[in-house]
Amino acid sequence: MEYKRVIQEFPNGTNINLVPILTPEEEEKRHQRLNDAAVRLLLAQEKKDKEKQMKVAT
Repeated sequence: MEYKRVIQEFPNGTNINLVPILTPEEEEKRHQRLNDAAVRLLLAQEKKDKEKQMKVAT
């Protein structure tokens, strides 16, 4: 796999990031996995909030 080097310089240091160069298909798969993870996170938070509300209501 090939990588693109991204260098970020700040007053207190330097970050060097290696970003993979992906095909459009790989990029789409990665984006879909990220989207699925975000949905799972939001659903878990909603479930936790509802459980908290049920405890307060009783």
